[in-house]
Amino acid sequence: MKLRKIALIGLVAVVGVACSKGGSNSAGQGGSLFDLVSNSQAKTTAAGSSKVSLTVSVTGSQIPGGGLSITGQGAFDYANKTGELSLDIPNVGTIEERILGGKVFVKTPLNDKFIELDLSQLSSSGAGLGSDPSQILAYLQGVSSSIKDLGQDTVRGQSMRHLRANIDLNKAAARLSGVQKDAFEKAVKLFGTNSLPVDVWIDSAGRVGRFSFKVDVTVPNAGKTSVSLDMELFDFGTAVNVQAPPPNEVTQGGSGGIFG
Repeated sequence: MKLRKIALIGLVAVVGVACSKGGSNSAGQGGSLFDLVSNSQAKTTAAGSSKVSLTVSVTGSQIPGGGLSITGQGAFDYANKTGELSLDIPNVGTIEERILGGKVFVKTPLNDKFIELDLSQLSSSGAGLGSDPSQILAYLQGVSSSIKDLGQDTVRGQSMRHLRANIDLNKAAARLSGVQKDAFEKAVKLFGTNSLPVDVWIDSAGRVGRFSFKVDVTVPNAGKTSVSLDMELFDFGTAVNVQAPPPNEVTQGGSGGIFG
């Protein structure tokens, strides 16, 4: 049970700030590095859809073996707010998530059926489930004017511009509203700082192909824990066909009881 709880620290810390109903406020068009980064979330979602691959790594003295890596694969339709994501947690198992029709269906190793949850309730709770991965890029709304250009790099066979920047989480929160603003304010408290260094790789169309960061957080009963995210978005415009589980494989759920 303890490993399950610790394994989820990474997911909550990283995607808990991402809300499926969140929007984006793009900066004005321009050729500066600031405009390139601040416009990248809007240009990514404007592609309509993409596949996603992510790794969340959690390290700390209270974690068995000193650390673990949670990997995920999926695809999301940003315009229609549908998608699916499969997360593999070592020594725990696979979490399957399907999002459609304002609902999220979650199946964990602790349940033989999918648990149906209301997406708006999850968003307001900051649980991190039901999140559109592109919304993680809302961090970029707080980019500072100091951006380092690390030159061209290759991501999944494509040439992309690698940039390093600092994110002001308070600035990002100020440009958002509702539950997404609340989530960013919670992130500031969780991270213990309002500054977050990130790396972002942007393609020739201005879309984010890769995004990563690492942050140290203090977790009750687990001490200092380092959490990092490495996420890739690819195959933009891909067809996303998500089906709800059959009714006999679904049970109604609340805000708790998913992970035991």
